[in-house]
Amino acid sequence: MKAEEAYSIRLASEVSVENGLAYYTVTWIEGNEYRSSIFRFDGKKEERVTFGGHEKKPKVINGSLYFISYTKEEETLYVIEGMSEPRKLYSNKSIGKFILAGDRLLAIVQDKGDKEAPFIASKLKYRFDSQGFLRTRKRLAEISPKIRDLVQGDFD
Repeated sequence: MKAEEAYSIRLASEVSVENGLAYYTVTWIEGNEYRSSIFRFDGKKEERVTFGGHEKKPKVINGSLYFISYTKEEETLYVIEGMSEPRKLYSNKSIGKFILAGDRLLAIVQDKGDKEAPFIASKLKYRFDSQGFLRTRKRLAEISPKIRDLVQGDFD
């Protein structure tokens, strides 16, 4: 395979299906950078939903499309309700899985770590050797109707 062919490959992943509509992430290489957007497919026509070039993890909940827009510094959770513009819900260093539980939106999030602060290791975890020292911790947070931590601590 030639380099031109490799750079022309588009990859579809992270499929979410509801009411006969499939939402998915399409990833491609543009210049020297990976780009991704969310597309919708109704069985006949493919339509691009987001245009920022850095979106992932589409999930349809109660007819609304939730997705994450990302930069190198942070990730932001957005929602599109009907034909509206995307509305920002929450930003953090990293946003993992998110679900709707009743009327509350919950997410696993990770804060930015302080790289200048001294690191104190309290235990060795050999199975995590490829990750190095973990300066941040994951936590379960409620995103809406209000932002608050539900569970936090050293669970990595």
